[in-house]
Amino acid sequence: MNANFFAAVLLMLSAFVSIVYGLPTGAPTTACKSMTPNHLNYRPQTSASPFRTVPANTLMAVGENLDILLETTATNQFRGFLTMAFDASNTGAGPIGIISSVSDGQVIECTAGFLNAATHVDNVDKSQVSLVWTAPADFTGTVVFWTTFVQAQDIFWVQVPSATVTVA
Repeated sequence: MNANFFAAVLLMLSAFVSIVYGLPTGAPTTACKSMTPNHLNYRPQTSASPFRTVPANTLMAVGENLDILLETTATNQFRGFLTMAFDASNTGAGPIGIISSVSDGQVIECTAGFLNAATHVDNVDKSQVSLVWTAPADFTGTVVFWTTFVQAQDIFWVQVPSATVTVA
């Protein structure tokens, strides 16, 4: 076997790896628990994120809808995201509420039967994404939105917190 054959095989394998790990069509539900992208051996950034999650209000009623904006704070743009809402006093219990109306993305089930996460549908640069979160009818307390922002395969921030929202 010659060197050209091995080069062709290596090229095909590298294309397969980028398809498996690239996921330009959004985060899989397996990412829900850690909110960490499976981008080969890259680690999350530890610097302050140039992106943020901005709730339209910091006070809302039980069962009410809340507009949420994912946006850049600089000239950087993000290509991917995964956003969920959590009870700020018990984030380990999993995401709460329902997400809908994602302007440049889709909703996924991070808890079976509940569309409680939003993610991207492509890896095109974005400076803003809007979505709507609906508070659970039986929840009162404080909510925090965590978003993982992906700028590039090797540049991403995990669980960037929003300002808290009180549901009363």
